[in-house]
Amino acid sequence: MTSGVGWHTDKAYWSNCTSDKLLTAWIPLHDCDEARGPLVVMDGSHQWQGLDHLRHFNQTNLVDLELQLAEAGKAVAKVPMTLKKGQVSFHHCRTIHGSYPNRSQERRLALAVHLQDDDNRYQSFKNSQGQDIHIFLENLCRKLPNGMPDFNDPEIFPVLWQADDEAS
Repeated sequence: MTSGVGWHTDKAYWSNCTSDKLLTAWIPLHDCDEARGPLVVMDGSHQWQGLDHLRHFNQTNLVDLELQLAEAGKAVAKVPMTLKKGQVSFHHCRTIHGSYPNRSQERRLALAVHLQDDDNRYQSFKNSQGQDIHIFLENLCRKLPNGMPDFNDPEIFPVLWQADDEAS
């Protein structure tokens, strides 16, 4: 049995991104029922205010934060993403999510693919101690003339889809 992933928002780990339209595609590489520790989202949490920087990824006690949110008046409704191999779930960057522990004897393997819109840009961000926060992608992409990371670098951030009126 492996531990789960604590409640968090992806926006908290993408604080360097200007966009609020970021998405994550979660793709299990096999059937993933509740025993195998699926991704779990809190229904409607992407609309809750003040939780953009929720960073509890390594805190696997899911109940404590659920109780705090409920006490703050949030309607905590957990939705396990029990998916079959080949299915995909998408969630907004502000959706609170985590995963249940894997109680099966099988591995849980999944891909998390992060998607950004064309308007996303780099912004500097400091944590509550005043320290700069960085994400590893800053070191992979090219730099703009001002020295900032270019989150539109097609070598690192390929365009997967664009509307017909945006096609070049």
